[in-house]
Amino acid sequence: EIVGGAVAWPASAAEDVLELYRSLAEAAPRELTLVALMRPAPPAPWLPPEMHGKPIVIILACHSGDPAEGERLVAPIKAFGKPVGDVLVRRPYAQLQSMLDATQPKGKRYYWKSEYLAGVEPELCDELIAHAGRIRSPHAAIALFQLGGALNELDEDHSPAGNR
Repeated sequence: EIVGGAVAWPASAAEDVLELYRSLAEAAPRELTLVALMRPAPPAPWLPPEMHGKPIVIILACHSGDPAEGERLVAPIKAFGKPVGDVLVRRPYAQLQSMLDATQPKGKRYYWKSEYLAGVEPELCDELIAHAGRIRSPHAAIALFQLGGALNELDEDHSPAGNR
């Protein structure tokens, strides 16, 4: 059992949510992975129908250590602001792994482009929020992945593909 899932807020809260994400990601222990996501709200069952298609900001979390410690670490996320959806709970890992399947239908030929960053500065957050406001596709998103834990325990040149 892990503590994992997502909490979503309206895009109007993006600046504050990204600051929360930034502060938590910087202090996260090895067992906690966080992702910040900005996108149009998918028709996910955990989001209210009136939010579907509207811009939202999400923090996804997975804590793979002691569940009680995981709940303590994600408590600031769950308590923050006025979320429009919250499915950040104890659950089997396989349930977390498949949680977003319905929002990523097969056959859409998804294209991912990424860049490694040394940190998430407020100016970057401002730029990402501005770009997220221009998203038109219901399948497009801007994501910030915290690459910590075991990924940072080896030198980048330790394997043929750095950070893997």
